[in-house]
Amino acid sequence: MIQAVLNHLWQSTLLVAVIGLLTWLLRNYRASVRYSLWFAASLKFLLPFSLLVTLGTHLSWHSPRAIAVAPILSQVVEPFPAHLTPAPGEFNASPGPARKPTPAPQSRLDLTAILRGLWACGTSLILALWIVRWLRIRRVVRHAVPLAIAAPIPVRAAQTTAPQTNIEPGVVGVARPVLLLPHGIAQSIEPQQLRAIVAHEVEHVRRHDNLTAAIFMLIQALFWFYPLVWWLGTRLHVERERACDEAVIAAGCQRETYAQSILNVCRLYLQLPLPCVAGIAGGELQKRIESIMVPRPVHALSAAAGVLLGLTATSAVLAPIALGAVSATTASAQVQTPAETPDGSQLALSRELLRQERYAELDQTMNGLQQAYKSGTLDELALLHAFTAFGLADPAFESHFNAWIDTYPGSYAARLARGIYYFRSGVQTRGTRFAVHTTKEQTRGMKLYLDKAREDLQASLVLDSKPMLSYNYLIRVGMALGGRESNRQLLDAALKLDRVALIARRPYLYSLQTRWGGSLNEMLDFMQESRNEGLTDSQLSVLQKVVDDEREWLRHWQGGSAQTNVDPG
Repeated sequence: MIQAVLNHLWQSTLLVAVIGLLTWLLRNYRASVRYSLWFAASLKFLLPFSLLVTLGTHLSWHSPRAIAVAPILSQVVEPFPAHLTPAPGEFNASPGPARKPTPAPQSRLDLTAILRGLWACGTSLILALWIVRWLRIRRVVRHAVPLAIAAPIPVRAAQTTAPQTNIEPGVVGVARPVLLLPHGIAQSIEPQQLRAIVAHEVEHVRRHDNLTAAIFMLIQALFWFYPLVWWLGTRLHVERERACDEAVIAAGCQRETYAQSILNVCRLYLQLPLPCVAGIAGGELQKRIESIMVPRPVHALSAAAGVLLGLTATSAVLAPIALGAVSATTASAQVQTPAETPDGSQLALSRELLRQERYAELDQTMNGLQQAYKSGTLDELALLHAFTAFGLADPAFESHFNAWIDTYPGSYAARLARGIYYFRSGVQTRGTRFAVHTTKEQTRGMKLYLDKAREDLQASLVLDSKPMLSYNYLIRVGMALGGRESNRQLLDAALKLDRVALIARRPYLYSLQTRWGGSLNEMLDFMQESRNEGLTDSQLSVLQKVVDDEREWLRHWQGGSAQTNVDPG
């Protein structure tokens, strides 16, 4: 979690730095251009880079040069590794009997939980403060009286001069804005100055400044702990006021009259308490007055410059998508033939990437294999075997799976991998003996793990258009927990995506075994059903082996030497 937040802040900071350079280069252009750039930079805080990369893994881009650059770009945009690393000896990539999972030791002080609590308190406090201020302003608007002033929006005046209502003129509301003026302002300033103030506020309405300010207030509430966000808010306020100043002057208002109106408002009234209520004061007042009184050339953005800025903004979105596409292509290219199965070294590599917290490479590789399966360049059994790398009954790896999902919350591979990890842990906890020889602690431990596995596997179903592996493991979970009817429903859902999917049919056939409450006749009926669906001879031979194994097991069972297996599929 901490790693994901740090990487997100780093990426947003890089974009703000680039936008800062652009605004400096455009310092002699209209303030509205710089405001748009700063606002675009602020929106990056709401758009995690990892979501765009995950989106890109659903695409494919064959470019040798791009593939070579992808790892470098990945290290640049995600420089922070996860902080939790297993101690030496906790990782063992070699095959062998899995250990019985034991509860991972819990620290007395969970740093992540503490930080989450502090963040929630800070966000709640800021939102509560702003809501209280907003309700006060709305109360003033409700009691204000209409004024006969020509404007495209309703104009109202506060009824009293109490401190809480003696605020500067401002536009209140987003969908139905109202111009709120302080009580007696017509007697406090000259008519020409009042017209200039109204023109300034109308410009705020035309630019929809209250809406953009409200969006940025949400960003401030979510990232209140990051000083750069508050600095960015200052830049937005400065540029939006200057943009309105430039528009009012361009409309023909006298510079002296307009400058004096701003100074009088600052002298007589309090500044508005909310950024989403656009007023006239603030925004580096001294520099504003100087720019109003001293004419200087302000360039309009040319069509070519506008296209260039548009391309820059588009590239900021497309770059991470392209990175995901390139990485997915790289992973797909590693598959030489449709029937090839990753060997033990490839499985060990996936585990090593997980152990070393190299989540970008791991996510791109595994989602790339999923895409290769969907495109037909990777056999379904090869995909199934590739993901067995995460069948680790070792509690030391749980934090790594959690960090992987925190870094890529929309990743199908990450959610599936943790589901497989929990499934394998549950199977290992129970053991392979009959129920009468299994302790309550083993059964209870298995159920705890399998419930977690089912939750992750169910969540993964909506993250990919062909989540066949998720159905495979969900059926296996149902076998262990005793859900024959739900298993048939899962199979039917999987077959709607692929009628001949072996990785869905095989675990369901296992669930029809006698030891799971089925019978040999049910298995034979399902075999015939599979033949009718047009499975290939090689697929049918795999299913036939399950039936043959059942016949052999029944012979052993009659001799009293059979054992059960929670995970035969």
